[in-house]
Amino acid sequence: MFHYTRPQILLHWAVVVLLLIQYLFNEAMGQSWRAWARDGVVQVSTGHGFTSLLARRS
Repeated sequence: MFHYTRPQILLHWAVVVLLLIQYLFNEAMGQSWRAWARDGVVQVSTGHGFTSLLARRS
């Protein structure tokens, strides 16, 4: 049986979480990317009580 180190296990679960986020929010991320590419500014609101973020292209 393989014995994985703690950093390997944490990296595995970090990738799983990122893939899950991408799966759940794919369309929203795509819309944000297209708006940023078109306008250079994207305002993002999660709707979960987080403060709205303003991402600007340099």
